[in-house]
Amino acid sequence: MRHNRGDQSAALGHLLVVLRSLGAIAPATLSATAVDEELRCYDEYMDHARGLAPKSRSMALRIIGRLLTARFGSGVIDIAAIKPEQVRRFFAQEAVRYSKPASLASVVASLRGYFRYHASLGDRVHGGLIGAITGAVKVVAAKSSMLKRLVFLVDSDLLVFAG
Repeated sequence: MRHNRGDQSAALGHLLVVLRSLGAIAPATLSATAVDEELRCYDEYMDHARGLAPKSRSMALRIIGRLLTARFGSGVIDIAAIKPEQVRRFFAQEAVRYSKPASLASVVASLRGYFRYHASLGDRVHGGLIGAITGAVKVVAAKSSMLKRLVFLVDSDLLVFAG
């Protein structure tokens, strides 16, 4: 019988949960930085309120983690302090990392979802942040004809978000 690595990983994950609940091994240590705490809260929201799959959440958390670390380092997170130019610059950096349109679409979805999350919490999110994502996508798309579809999707979603 062949088992794939995912099956073994899931089984080992469950074993760790059982061993920790019995006190046989120490609880997992949680990092205490502001970014780590923010990502834990956002992950919980994506899991419980949005019902996103673990792989989707993991990708979004990596992307948002890089944004928050680049902007705030180990300091306090203030979403209202994020400016559109910082989002455009971050997206340009991510465009180098993720050169395929489908991967860039994940960056767009992650940023958009994160800003919407904070808006839903009542946080003051700079009005130009979503627009900054669209502008950044258009700049990158001008360099690649394959990204024209991504621009359309982002623009279409902005109409829904604004409405």
